[in-house]
Amino acid sequence: INEFYHPLVGFLLVAIIVPIYEEYIFRAIALTAMEKRVGFIFSNIIQSIFFALMHDDLNLFFFYVAFGLIAGYLVRRSESVLPGIIFHSTNNTIAFIAILIIK
Repeated sequence: INEFYHPLVGFLLVAIIVPIYEEYIFRAIALTAMEKRVGFIFSNIIQSIFFALMHDDLNLFFFYVAFGLIAGYLVRRSESVLPGIIFHSTNNTIAFIAILIIK
């Protein structure tokens, strides 16, 4: 992203916009819908696997699955998508800053 856009635009996308829409898609919509039919544990595992597959990086597949499981737990425990968004934004902000420093 930083190769094509100003870092501020990259930050806005990676740390703010993406966490909001991904948390709504995977945790607020998918997890909640599946949980009504098959229970929380199975639903959380499935949405985490879909979340990992969507990122299309097999080297980080298990990281994304673990991340999705934690985010799903946070959303279920709090009964709100906001903790998932904060967790996701924090992770992406740290990664974004690390990439800026490394390059």
